[in-house]
Amino acid sequence: MGAKRFDIPNNPEQRIRSIDSCDYARQNGLELISISENEVRVAMDVEGKLNGFKCAHGGAVFALADQAFAFAVNKDDTPQVAMSASIRYVKPAYGRLEAVATKVREDAKTSVVRVLVYDENELVAEFEGVSYKLRKD
Repeated sequence: MGAKRFDIPNNPEQRIRSIDSCDYARQNGLELISISENEVRVAMDVEGKLNGFKCAHGGAVFALADQAFAFAVNKDDTPQVAMSASIRYVKPAYGRLEAVATKVREDAKTSVVRVLVYDENELVAEFEGVSYKLRKD
């Protein structure tokens, strides 16, 4: 089976729509709440995403943070893809989670985004993602 080329729209609005409507986001209930110049907010209910200890599965929390990261780096002119990502879990999560993403550094080739994940008003995870800027050909 040959490698398939992915298709990233050059238009930021199209990229946001594509990220928001992708199969994974829809199947996992990842909901875009808001995008502003300074932050992105994405929410998710943990129902159906629990681990063996009846709290949010770490992979689900990571997926929520990663989705907020994707929006944060693709809301502007230059398409970007993830280079690396890490997460630190602070405490178990049980309810409706909200991820708040802010860009903390940017240069000609990369962006660094910090995402804080909250359960109600309590911090449950800290995520950092580094993205690579693609040429707009």
